[in-house]
Amino acid sequence: MKKLLLLLLCPQLIFAQFVDDFSNNNIDNWQGDTAVFVIDSLHRLQLQAPEASDEATLWRTSTALIYGEWKTDVILDFSPSSSNYVELLIAQDQDENGYFIRIGGSDDEVSLFKSTNGQSSKIIDGLDGYVDSSFVQLSVQVIRDSLGNWQVYTSRYESDLLLQGEVYDNTHLFPQVF
Repeated sequence: MKKLLLLLLCPQLIFAQFVDDFSNNNIDNWQGDTAVFVIDSLHRLQLQAPEASDEATLWRTSTALIYGEWKTDVILDFSPSSSNYVELLIAQDQDENGYFIRIGGSDDEVSLFKSTNGQSSKIIDGLDGYVDSSFVQLSVQVIRDSLGNWQVYTSRYESDLLLQGEVYDNTHLFPQVF
C-alpha cells in the first residue's frame, strides 16, 4: 500500500516548475539583465538600476501553462504611470507569443495581456486606479485552469484577495520562459 501511495503522489511533484523565494541570496538560475538585480537583506529580488528610460528583464526557462498558478509580491517605491510600470511575464515563446501582467499603465491597474508576434492586447482589464499611489505594495496571483480559463487576483497591504477579472483564452499553449 505504501508503494501505491507514493506512485499516486509522484505525478503531482513532476509537474512543478519552480519556486524561488531567493533565500539562497542569488539569481544564478535566472537569465537576462542579472547585473541590475540584487537580493536584499530580506531575500527579496530588487531592481537596482540607474534612473533612466530603459528596460530591465530577468527570466527563467519554464514550460508551465496548461494548468498553472503564479504568485508574487511586488513593491514599487514610485507611482506607476503609462511610461513607468512593471510587467510580469507569465509565459512566452521565442516568437513573443504569450501572456503577461502589467502593473501600472495609463489606468493605474493590474491587467492581463496576451502578446501575439510582439503585439499585445489587454484580455483582463483590472480595476482602474488600483495602483494609483506613490508607494505600492501588492500581491498578485494568476490562475489558469486546464481549459484556458484565467483569473487574476490581487491584494494590497496584506488585505483579502480581490478578483481583478477573468477570461477564457487558449491562444498560446507552448511557452518557453517565465
